[in-house]
Amino acid sequence: HPDAHCGAPGAGSESPREQARDVMDLMRAINGYAFLICACGLKIKVPPDFKGPHVSCPRCKRENQIPRAAMTEVAEAAAVVGAVVGVLSGTGQEGIPVATAMTGGAKGKKAPLQYTRRTKGWESFSCMCGNMMQLSPAFSSRQMKCRKCGRMTRID
Repeated sequence: HPDAHCGAPGAGSESPREQARDVMDLMRAINGYAFLICACGLKIKVPPDFKGPHVSCPRCKRENQIPRAAMTEVAEAAAVVGAVVGVLSGTGQEGIPVATAMTGGAKGKKAPLQYTRRTKGWESFSCMCGNMMQLSPAFSSRQMKCRKCGRMTRID
């Protein structure tokens, strides 16, 4: 399928149509669009203001869940400790809070999230704040920062 390749725009022996599609995808990525690949092979382009947890494929009508970054094990442990301390101190909090404290001793910083890449192509996932984040085929960093909330996400 022409949309399923993972090369950079203009790389290799792509047809002019494939090159144009790559350029348009790059422009969409710059403008915050997310890319999901449905099981039927269709590349779904999700606008940056899309808020739902899943999107329907226009070709096969399958519901595609938008991947979300998860809290790291350290952040989860910090959240549990924070919840226990809150309950023991009589604050009345019975649930586990969102991990926004106790990250490496840095007061006031949000706990880092974790996301594991599934492919070497374009990949999209959502930060805990709901902001869609993009990983390009050329992305090689081990972490990225959310433009909306500033939270770091570690990339495996």
